[in-house]
Amino acid sequence: MCMPRVLKPAAICLVLLASMAQAWAEDFDAAALEFFETSVRPLLVERCHKCHGDIANPKGGLKLTSRAAVLTGGDSGAAAIAGKAQESLLVEAIEYRDSLQMPPDAKLSQQQIEILRKWVSLGLPWSTAEPQTAEARANAPVEFSDEQRNFWSFQPVRIVLPGDLRDASWPKSTLDRYILAQLEEHALKPAPPAGKRALLRRATFDLTGLPPTPAEMKAFLADDSPDAFARVVDRLLASPAYGERWGRHWLDVVRYADCKDLRDIGQPYDIVESYRYRDWVVGAFNRDLPYDQFVVDQIAGDLLPAREPGTVNRDGIIATGMLTIGPWGPGDADTQKMHTDMVDDQINVVSRAMLGLTIGCARCHDHKFDPIPTADYYSLAGIFFSTHIAVPQISAPYNKVPLVPKEVITKSEAHAARATELEKRLATVRDEEFALLAKSSVAQTGRYLLAAWDYRHRPQDKAAQTAPQFAAEQGLRPDALPQWIDYLGLSSAEMRLLNVPLRDHAAKGVHGWKTDRAEPILLVNTNDQPVNVPGTIPARGVAIHPGPTAGVAIAWRSTRHDRVRVRGSVTDAHAACGNGVDWTLEHRKPTSTLALASGSIANGGKQAFEPDEKNVSLESVALEPGDYLQLAIFPKGEYSCDLTDIELEIASLADDKRTWSVAEIVDDVLDSGKGNPHRDAHGEPGVWHFLDLDTTHGPKRADAGPNAPLAAWFAMAAKVESGTATRDDLDQIARDLQSALDSLLAAPAGNPPNNPAPLAGWLAELAGDKGPFRAA
Repeated sequence: MCMPRVLKPAAICLVLLASMAQAWAEDFDAAALEFFETSVRPLLVERCHKCHGDIANPKGGLKLTSRAAVLTGGDSGAAAIAGKAQESLLVEAIEYRDSLQMPPDAKLSQQQIEILRKWVSLGLPWSTAEPQTAEARANAPVEFSDEQRNFWSFQPVRIVLPGDLRDASWPKSTLDRYILAQLEEHALKPAPPAGKRALLRRATFDLTGLPPTPAEMKAFLADDSPDAFARVVDRLLASPAYGERWGRHWLDVVRYADCKDLRDIGQPYDIVESYRYRDWVVGAFNRDLPYDQFVVDQIAGDLLPAREPGTVNRDGIIATGMLTIGPWGPGDADTQKMHTDMVDDQINVVSRAMLGLTIGCARCHDHKFDPIPTADYYSLAGIFFSTHIAVPQISAPYNKVPLVPKEVITKSEAHAARATELEKRLATVRDEEFALLAKSSVAQTGRYLLAAWDYRHRPQDKAAQTAPQFAAEQGLRPDALPQWIDYLGLSSAEMRLLNVPLRDHAAKGVHGWKTDRAEPILLVNTNDQPVNVPGTIPARGVAIHPGPTAGVAIAWRSTRHDRVRVRGSVTDAHAACGNGVDWTLEHRKPTSTLALASGSIANGGKQAFEPDEKNVSLESVALEPGDYLQLAIFPKGEYSCDLTDIELEIASLADDKRTWSVAEIVDDVLDSGKGNPHRDAHGEPGVWHFLDLDTTHGPKRADAGPNAPLAAWFAMAAKVESGTATRDDLDQIARDLQSALDSLLAAPAGNPPNNPAPLAGWLAELAGDKGPFRAA
């Protein structure tokens, strides 16, 4: 620290008087000298010696390198008065009492100030021994005191026989003699024998953590044989519950956890394989693995040879999982520090669990009471530095160690490469076949135009019929007709389908549907673990995301007369941003809509379905064929992060085997022919619908301008709606359009009919991967 050159007159007098009265050398006890070495000297070196160390021109002429230098002081006189902290200039400076403020760059912490105040109050103890250099400390022999050597935990195990017993008839075993010896030493008597019922409960709880079953209790009470209890103990020790009960205590010792952080489950830096180590520990207890092998496997099991030639020591590798479940963070910009923290945690867990010692303190200094020098800590650290738990970096992923031989890995990689190649070829073939399917379907364009009109205007007795069912009756493709209905704008506003399939969207195994815009979107997580896309979708869960101005919905269609019970909830899947969503659950009939439940969740919120009105019940909803139960999610405020996890379960009250869950779409959401609308788990087609509720973005229509190919068809459709034309007139328009397309298809290459541009463009659109003939 930099002491000033100006000192107040009163302070000068105090310093001079104290200096004259103060002896230059004093004897200090061991505790005071140790306090100086462990607390004061490191602080002076760290914060003061830059300006007041052993340098040519120290600031203010003051050196803080010896007791004599402190008492002599600098240009302003003595820096401290031994035994009088409050009157010492040094303490005044570090407390920032006046303009005198040292160190000038930043005030010491309160703990550091108290260290220096105590030092002055103790009389400025200073060790006469010069501090050793790092090289000298490294080469100096480690010396342990007799007190350290005699510490109880370092004494060898020895057999201590129990003394003479006053009640020699009580012990039934050698162990009982030790128990009785301790009781008699404290003038206590053994408790009376427990009854059989209490004995069985105690043993069962102790060994398995569970109560005995009624059958076990009955059998034990009825067994009067001398070895009845011994056989109970053998049975309990052989139970899988024994390892589960006692293995958990060891898992506590080694700081076991299933994940790093509940917010980041499944990330590369999460400990997703920790369950393997947990199961190994439970198995070790159940197979009575000797303790020495139990310890060796966890520290170095990956280095032990396998039992069978040509295999790997699978159990040994899993056992070393103990070293990988530390509480270090997911990553650090300072990679050296991160790696060092990993090693420190590994030293801590090994020393505490295996040695009963806290070696971690020796990372910074020799232990005071235990014979653990810093050199031993870093010798042990060198071993762990040679291991590689993770790649030290931000969001550090764990290194993976295979549990099978290299030959198996090589073969697996070859199979994976072959599978990748076949998937690419399959995708190419599939795309080619889909293109051929769309092109061949163009010859049916006129029929689809009329079928889309007829379905939109079907009679009331066919209101429950789905578009795929209607298409099948007409001999048309069930997957294509709903797309034509959307394409022509004949869907009702609330039944516009999400029509663009997604595969591996933002993460492997996350599939779904969208429109030709970015949102709305429906996503299905087919993985067995949660996935962040961002926003966490639960394992095998379903999530939907609204658009910026309107909602998105999942609708379930009833295929019969029924009464159902409805359960479900909505959960904001991305608590870090967005403003939450509004939601509604509705019962939609062809002519009316009944609100069943609704709500609003804030960012990160969750709500279960509750009826909106007292006279509305979710326990018994009466349905007709063709009715829909629709769960809709709407944006509110900033919507971009509002991915919403949904649960929707429907159960028939008439048939307990007929239940539906939105999760049932997980397995085959993108299978061919099972798109949108989607079948249910009972094989009924067209039950689940994924809907875009945004009426401001209608389907793409080919009627722009007077010369557009469909302009005449839409014009005639309007006349039929108004009653000034008939369906036969619309049928003729459809036939004319088909005839024009047929002529274009039949025209020789390079010699198209006159004025083909609009029609040729439409033909390319119909046969394209975004046209109404695309394969679902």
